Order: sequence, then structure tokens, then C-alpha cells
Amino acid sequence: QPKIMAAWFDRYADWLCGLVDNVADAAEILFLRGEARLESGDFAGAIGDLDAGIARNASSALAYSFRSLAHRRHRNLEQSLADASEALRLEPRNANFLASRGLVHIDRRDYDAAIRDLGAAIDAEPDKPDAYTNRALALMRKKDYDSARRDYDKALALAPRSLMARRGSAALYNNTGAFDKARAEADIV
Repeated sequence: QPKIMAAWFDRYADWLCGLVDNVADAAEILFLRGEARLESGDFAGAIGDLDAGIARNASSALAYSFRSLAHRRHRNLEQSLADASEALRLEPRNANFLASRGLVHIDRRDYDAAIRDLGAAIDAEPDKPDAYTNRALALMRKKDYDSARRDYDKALALAPRSLMARRGSAALYNNTGAFDKARAEADIV
């Protein structure tokens, strides 16, 4: 269904861009088409549309965030980091943008930076279980198991059905030799 939506939106966006004289409106259409392409897995197409939209309107933090995600999924981590940082320059306290840049840092294996950004995302919005789960992953990779345990516990308190947090928690128990707890956690999943 996302690919059908993206194909339809491609034609619609091309038609709309041809009609509008307002550059900001054309940028918004390109941002929307870029988002649709991102959702359909067309990362190169998403990047192209977001590039064109940003060229028309460079003040959209959300467009930079989407382009960061497209670059991240395309495994262009340096550009992903640059776009995530630009989104945060435009909206410095946006918890979603902080968490997204934290994930880029994890992919780059810069765990200290990931922990800082994810901690800032948690400070901005303390009820986001994914931020705790992702920070726990970075902490695990640094072998700070006690801090990782606290974050997994907090994530599971906020979202007891979180598959990502349960799997991470089970992996942490396994890494620390608590095999019975790891099995029990895995059984919940």
C-alpha cells in the first residue's frame, strides 16, 4: 500500500508543483512527496524531493529530519548526522529530533554522543519509552549494564508491551549471565 500511495502521490505532486506559483507551497508539496517516498522505501527519491524542497524553503526542521532519516536508511551516516543537526539547530529542544540524532550516533558507534542526545530527548519528554530503550542500547554497548537496566526498566514501566524494550532487556540479562531472567523476559515476548 505505501508504494501505491507513493506512485499516486508522485503524479499528484508533479501536477501540483506545476500549478503553484508560491515557492513555499511547492516546497511543502515536495516535502510531502519526499515523506511518501521515504515511507515506501524509495530513499533516493525521498532525498531528491527533500533536497528540492529544502532548496525552496530551508527553514523546515521537519524536512531536515525526514532527509536525515532517508540518509540514515540509505546508510549515508555523515549526511544523516548533518541533517539531524540542522533540524536541531532550527528546533533545539525537539525531543523527536534529539532522539533521531541519537540513533544516528548509535549507528556511527558514537555511544557517548548518543547517550547525550537521548538523555536530552528524555529531559524534554520524559514519557517517551523509545528514548529510554535506545539509550539503554547505547549504554549496553558501552558495557554500562547497571544504567542500561534502569533505562530498560523505565521503558517497560512506560510501555509494558514494547517488543523492542523486552528484547533489549532479555539481551541485557543474557549479556550479564542472568539466563533465567533472559528466558523469562523472552517468554513474555
